[in-house]
Amino acid sequence: MVTTSTRRKAGALFAFAAMLFMGCAVPVRIPPPVAVRTPSATAIPIATDAAPEEVEVIFEISGGFTGRYQSWTVFGDGRVLRDTGQTYAVSPERVAQLLGDIAAAGFFDLDATYDSPGCADCFAYFVSVGRAGRTQSVEMVDDGRLPTQAVEVVAVLRAFVSELEP
Repeated sequence: MVTTSTRRKAGALFAFAAMLFMGCAVPVRIPPPVAVRTPSATAIPIATDAAPEEVEVIFEISGGFTGRYQSWTVFGDGRVLRDTGQTYAVSPERVAQLLGDIAAAGFFDLDATYDSPGCADCFAYFVSVGRAGRTQSVEMVDDGRLPTQAVEVVAVLRAFVSELEP
């Protein structure tokens, strides 16, 4: 005989399981419309004279257990626009330093995609770096097997965005 208490426990267990599985979904992200360049032996030159209105870097973080999404767009004049609408300001020299740090970390040697389809709770990153009308973009899922250069690029960008918050 099924009692009311047993039904309540089963219903609560079902509700908990449903919430748990919904939290594991990796959000679908449609990348911004940018030209994707396949890596080659020729790297994109990093100059310090960026056009003020030019987008230099797009950095997106998504996924994890809670399925969060965050993005930052860095412009040549030092404006940084957050997905929340928050705007920050850094110097154009800091943007040039960021671009140099990204290049030094090996960004332009990375493949366009590092995927891990079986990793539901991993963080996914999208990085797009533009210079002189050319753009290179990399999508990666951090399943613990990313190349050293990818890990370093993410560390450089995470450090940069953490500097924005007081």
